[in-house]
Amino acid sequence: MAQYDPLREFLNADAVLPLTLSFKQVERILGFSLPATATSRPQWWGNENPQMTQHSHSRAWTELGLKATADLAMRRVTFS
Repeated sequence: MAQYDPLREFLNADAVLPLTLSFKQVERILGFSLPATATSRPQWWGNENPQMTQHSHSRAWTELGLKATADLAMRRVTFS
């Protein structure tokens, strides 16, 4: 199992979009803390081409056809 699979599984099972989660909620889903870059750099939440990226966290949502939009000030992310 890949590190970010729990997030992918959660997003895949949830049919109500857009879905906004706090960073703490994402951490609970994952079972570990987000890296510092996730809470300080919007680029971490980039929506990269899932066939071309090496970033497994981005593939967790882009392979489902979702887009992430982070609000660092509010410490939350919206998947749509």
